[in-house]
Amino acid sequence: MTAERRHPGPMIVRWILTAVLLITVASAAWIGVRASAAADHLRSAEDIARQIPETATADPDGLPALLAELRQHAAAARVGTSDPVWAAGEALPWVGPQLSAVSALAKSADRLADGAAGTLGSFLGDDGIMALSPRDGTVPVGAIAELGRAVPPAVAASADANAALADVDQGALLRPVREQFQRARSAIIEVGAVLSALDDATRLLPPMLGAEEPRDYLIAFQNNAELRALGGMPGSFVHVHAEGGRIELRGQYSAGEFTERPESTLAADARALYPGAERVVSATTSVPDFAVAGELIRQFWRAEKGTELDGVIAVDPVAISYLLEATGPVTLPGGEILDASNAVPKLLNEVYARFDPTAQNAYFAAATGAVFGALMGGEYSPASLMTALGRAAEERRLLVYSAHESEQEIIADTSLAGALPGPDQIGVYLNDGTGSKMDYYLEADATVATTGRRTSALTVTLRSTAPADAATLSPSITGGGGYGVPAGTTRTVVYLYIPQGYAAGDAELGGFSVFTRGGHAGREVLATYVDLGPGETASVTIPLSGPSTPSVIMTPRSR
Repeated sequence: MTAERRHPGPMIVRWILTAVLLITVASAAWIGVRASAAADHLRSAEDIARQIPETATADPDGLPALLAELRQHAAAARVGTSDPVWAAGEALPWVGPQLSAVSALAKSADRLADGAAGTLGSFLGDDGIMALSPRDGTVPVGAIAELGRAVPPAVAASADANAALADVDQGALLRPVREQFQRARSAIIEVGAVLSALDDATRLLPPMLGAEEPRDYLIAFQNNAELRALGGMPGSFVHVHAEGGRIELRGQYSAGEFTERPESTLAADARALYPGAERVVSATTSVPDFAVAGELIRQFWRAEKGTELDGVIAVDPVAISYLLEATGPVTLPGGEILDASNAVPKLLNEVYARFDPTAQNAYFAAATGAVFGALMGGEYSPASLMTALGRAAEERRLLVYSAHESEQEIIADTSLAGALPGPDQIGVYLNDGTGSKMDYYLEADATVATTGRRTSALTVTLRSTAPADAATLSPSITGGGGYGVPAGTTRTVVYLYIPQGYAAGDAELGGFSVFTRGGHAGREVLATYVDLGPGETASVTIPLSGPSTPSVIMTPRSR
């Protein structure tokens, strides 16, 4: 009798299912381990990327090591998310988008790290940032140009890394993955912004410092104690000459020395709002666009001196205090110390209480010469100077205008341009109406609050912190009752630039005068003024309707 043979089919199926299950579990475990390791590396890379902007200014010599560490973690994350098992997992429903997002992040981080770290690290690895320090009045334009050749590949790598992440469908991601993705992408964008700024600087500085041909600039010192829309009255000026990176101070002037009026070039709408800007050089920065103000100053120079300038630079005493944080204190003739802590009160207030107008100009000249000498001496950390300049530019206290079109095109996309507000920004610009230095005591604030789906409200608050006996202060400070404003009172003229696509309703004046309405460069402009005695406060609120809640840019002040 022949034994019955069992059919092997069910057993084979069980073996196959068991094998598939084991492979699936093993693959899931493998992906899980790889994902955990990749996430750790990506978190480390993100932390390092966020340190790059600060390190670039605070400790540039530490950048090579930081960039090398970034490359290490980014490469490890890419390797960990690039094997066939991971690729197969990306095709799965639900879990696939999570793996694809992590893989895209790893590849983008590796692309950025390889491009940025490879090019910049090789440049900074030798003498580091000290190679860019001025020495004996000369800025090493050759070293800056060499750095400039290393930057574009890094900028391109950053752009590629960011573009690769734009295709990731964030809506398909789980919340923890989405949040990690957004944080990492934000870090990549921040690094890209630093690289772009470095690219702009290395393209601008060599030609502007005379690497190709001699250059001449006028530096305008804006006095925030007498406000203008861009910061303050340009009351004193320095002529500097740059050739082959060597910068020389050629002359110092007060606003009163510019007596010749240039031909009018102001657009009709700007002239209607700021008629004084083309009559006196001290009113040029009333126009809240430094490309316009800088060109006006060039024209005043041409009319007075008969020569051409290659550009105009504006700084204020607060920016000077930042520079003094980098250089350390300077000593003025007679032994007086000017440092970061006392520069603002000395230059904006005490000088007017201590000296007559002639002596005031001499004091400003001495301070300018001392600070200029410290900057050109190079006896400071370049990192601290970069921090000071970056802070001043971000706060719109350092403005640059170039008469060379190719250079101005680069400047126009930066905060150095001192440009009119952007599409979703309200400009709040303050101009002195007292003819005095009382704005040293002025505090100002502007906020926008969302009030509805397409409505918001702008509130501007001004407060005088002048002493109760302000009327007895020096006429150089109070204005001595000129322009019909009593001594000790602060009159501030306010211009509000409303973005296109927005409408301003009737204001709650709160002590301000009734608004007049005008326009400038396609924007509606509301104008008003307020007089404040010592200790007084006034607030005005304007309802707005428009597509979103706009942000605010405001005149830089001394406080």
